[in-house]
Amino acid sequence: MKTKHSTEELIEKLTSATCGENASIREKRVFKEALRSLVRLAKAEQILELRTDVKKVIELPSNTLHSHWEVD
Repeated sequence: MKTKHSTEELIEKLTSATCGENASIREKRVFKEALRSLVRLAKAEQILELRTDVKKVIELPSNTLHSHWEVD
């Protein structure tokens, strides 16, 4: 999947730019894992937001939904 590959590349670049050459292997690993955790959190928040939006649309009365999409 291209997105995961791009995310990993970005994490590598951010780690190199932030930690520099003097950082230990452990420091780089901790930083990378923190970034991966933030990516997972952002994805979970996005899914939750999408589910909330879908729930709002599903709960609309049918006449409201149809009138919203009508073209004048």
